[in-house]
Amino acid sequence: MSEKAANPRQRDKEARSGTVIAGRYAVERLIARGGMATVYLASQVGLDRAVAIKVLAPPPDADQEASFEERFRLEASTLAALDHRNIVTVHDFGETPDGQYFIAMEFVDGPRLSDLLRAGPLDPDRAVRLMLQVCAALRYAHRKGVVHRDIKPSNLLIRKDDNDDDEIKVVDFGLVKLAEHEQTLTRAGLILGSPHCMAPEQIRGMDVDHRADIYAVGVVLYRCLVGKYPFHGENSTATMIAHLNDPVPTFADHAPNRSYPPDLEDIVLRCLGKKAAERFDSTQELMEELATCVNIPIDHYRFASQTHSTITRATTTNDPALRTTQGGGKESRKFLILAALISAGLMIALTVSVVALVIVLSRADLSGSSPITADPVPVQDLTPIPQPVVPDPVVEHPPVPEPVVPDPVEEPAPVIAAPQPQPVVSPPPQPVVSPRPQPRPDPVVAAPEPVPEPEPVTPVEDAPVEDDAPAGYLGFPEDF
Repeated sequence: MSEKAANPRQRDKEARSGTVIAGRYAVERLIARGGMATVYLASQVGLDRAVAIKVLAPPPDADQEASFEERFRLEASTLAALDHRNIVTVHDFGETPDGQYFIAMEFVDGPRLSDLLRAGPLDPDRAVRLMLQVCAALRYAHRKGVVHRDIKPSNLLIRKDDNDDDEIKVVDFGLVKLAEHEQTLTRAGLILGSPHCMAPEQIRGMDVDHRADIYAVGVVLYRCLVGKYPFHGENSTATMIAHLNDPVPTFADHAPNRSYPPDLEDIVLRCLGKKAAERFDSTQELMEELATCVNIPIDHYRFASQTHSTITRATTTNDPALRTTQGGGKESRKFLILAALISAGLMIALTVSVVALVIVLSRADLSGSSPITADPVPVQDLTPIPQPVVPDPVVEHPPVPEPVVPDPVEEPAPVIAAPQPQPVVSPPPQPVVSPRPQPRPDPVVAAPEPVPEPEPVTPVEDAPVEDDAPAGYLGFPEDF
């Protein structure tokens, strides 16, 4: 066993020099080296397929070798059972003749997320889209009973798909946990993750579930948006203590001049709840919330220094009651949408009522100025009994002007029109006074003749003109 421990680096050199691992994988170059494993780019013999070979060296302590082998086989078999486009595919695994363990995986030709973040924060829309893919992978794994427990930027590989869009691959399920194996594999040194991304319960050594991955997603998304981790101490221990005790810094604390889609910060803060119960219940719920922050125009973004209020800061206290009242939760957004719909309905009803009132008042004014119009009929529908009586005088009203016209108008008509023709026609009969007593004895000859003569004269034809004149004056009472 000591011989195995003494030669792992020598075997790594032989592998890097182009040796064939397990008789099937020809090593081309080194990709990465970690504390317990080394990853190579290799070509599968006979298929000419590029693969990533992860070679793990057994620990030098003989007491840990059995648990190491169990952990390795559990990781390999679990990965092989996961079939998702955002999870790296496992092609093969086994043990080499010299006592090394290997896993042959899909080779992802692209950078790690940690490499992209060296250039600074990502565009919010791109960051959210990448994390939606990570959530999709974790949702699939969680439904299979698998918790990753080591989500971090270096375990997220990015490549371009056929449409030249970003496609992310989750790798390194080295700290994977299956529920039925938790009691046998929960050992110090085997469940530890990355200090920057570990959930508080994971730091305390407590049992963890899928919500530990949700916490890690919140940390990575915070890093993508702000450019810094939410907690970073002088060493690993200080960083882990900050996860346990310190409130989550707001976006404005690190990037006050950067703008983000509305509610995105609240979503991240909810992922970073100190207690698992304060986070999203599932990755599905988290995905639904993140989806609302995609395809938002940049002019709708809000600066971190402007949007973060003292009320929003209360979400860092991890009070569930405060979190559900802020805009980050789905329930609060539903309440706001419902309130908006109710307000819109009330405004429409009020507008219709005002328009109806204006129409009623306008018709009432018309009915008061002109009694002949039929507009008052719909207004008087409220009193159906007197209403039928009102139209009758309204219909008989045309003769009303006749009694009104003859009394005040026919009297001035003979004063103005009749006396004027009489002085013109009557001067000859005035000196002859006897004809008046003569028609009394002879009423048949004398009286009838002068009567028909004035009738054909123009004054008789002026009578209809007198009737028309008062009718025209009705519209101009000041002419009286």
